[in-house]
Amino acid sequence: MTEFSSDKPANDAMKTVVVHTVQGSIEAEIVQTCLRSCGIESTTQGLAVQSVHPFTVDGMGKIKILVMENEADAARQIIADFLESNPESNTDKDL
Repeated sequence: MTEFSSDKPANDAMKTVVVHTVQGSIEAEIVQTCLRSCGIESTTQGLAVQSVHPFTVDGMGKIKILVMENEADAARQIIADFLESNPESNTDKDL
């Protein structure tokens, strides 16, 4: 039997949280690359099916960026710093 040093259940260690929302897969890839370069892995969740037609209708192109809960604060700070230093970036903050 494995013992954990934390009082939290083991499945809490695998919890992901939304740290940012963007409009479209290109913006999502930019944010994910930024996070990855700082050592934070992420995943995406969205309503739009990826296709060869890069258009969105009624917010269906919104994509949520998720990271492990224990890395969320660092990820949010990395994204904020990136957006501040790249004002021409078209990523939307907290859609």
